[in-house]
Amino acid sequence: MAQQTAKVMEKKEAAPTPVDEGHMFELICQRAYELYEQRGGAHGNDIDDWLQAEAEVRASIAAHEAGK
Repeated sequence: MAQQTAKVMEKKEAAPTPVDEGHMFELICQRAYELYEQRGGAHGNDIDDWLQAEAEVRASIAAHEAGK
């Protein structure tokens, strides 16, 4: 889960630090969609997917920043 988000972070290392809100929004969208696909595209969990994605992305960014 978070590995996929970390891969996105690695691919975009040229991103400004700290991560701007637009970039963070893009990462959260991507991760939320991954979660939706992992559930087979079942509807009705969009808020849960978004909140989980947001938590994972923020944790990944914090870990990335702490490692610098």
